[in-house]
Amino acid sequence: MQLGVHGLNVKGTLAPADTTRLARLAERLGYTSWWAGEHVVLPNPRTADSPMAPDDPILDVLSGGRLRLGVAAGYLEPEMTAVGVPMVDRGRRTDEYLDAMTALWTQAEPSYSGTYVSFDKVDAHPRPQGLRVVVGGHSPAAFRRAVSRAHGWFGNGTATGLARHLAGLSRAAEQVERPAHLGPLEITFMQLDPVAVDAGTARRYTDLGVDHLLLYPLPMEDPGDVAAFLERHAELPR
Repeated sequence: MQLGVHGLNVKGTLAPADTTRLARLAERLGYTSWWAGEHVVLPNPRTADSPMAPDDPILDVLSGGRLRLGVAAGYLEPEMTAVGVPMVDRGRRTDEYLDAMTALWTQAEPSYSGTYVSFDKVDAHPRPQGLRVVVGGHSPAAFRRAVSRAHGWFGNGTATGLARHLAGLSRAAEQVERPAHLGPLEITFMQLDPVAVDAGTARRYTDLGVDHLLLYPLPMEDPGDVAAFLERHAELPR
């Protein structure tokens, strides 16, 4: 199990100098990934007919193929309204967008025809080098989406809740086919309530099969407190 950190670019750590310093500290301490969240309306509005952010493949290339692209259908109706997407359609649209992105990234002559997005005789560059899609969510539909369309699954909550989610993923694996090229499903989990993780709980996550355990150093009000949180958790057992 590897340790990662979520945040470092919000609230009290929003200043670029603080974000950079904390990211470098996390790397020195042995954290292997830094995750940043984004909602569809803020801070980067996207139109409802755009199947992907144009900077995702660029970030992947610039990082040497290390980008993990998190995707979820969303749960806030005001966000859906802001981009003109009915709440009831968000899951089907997410599935279709994932399929369209896969076509753009992998086909020699990309084409796709669906209900929400269609294209033909187009090209997209740069092509990702190692980009991996991680689907988040705790619903049966999200579990099926992760199994059938993503390299990994992202969840949050408690260790007890994770056990239930893993059971849901197992049921989904019996319902939908997983393409061989996706490989084993990577499990990424972020503990909330409490955000602090002790050694015993870390060992439980290892036993449950978590690949990436993310630490979220809330309340993110003071960069010094965030640094201390990272230092305290850096020696958690893997």
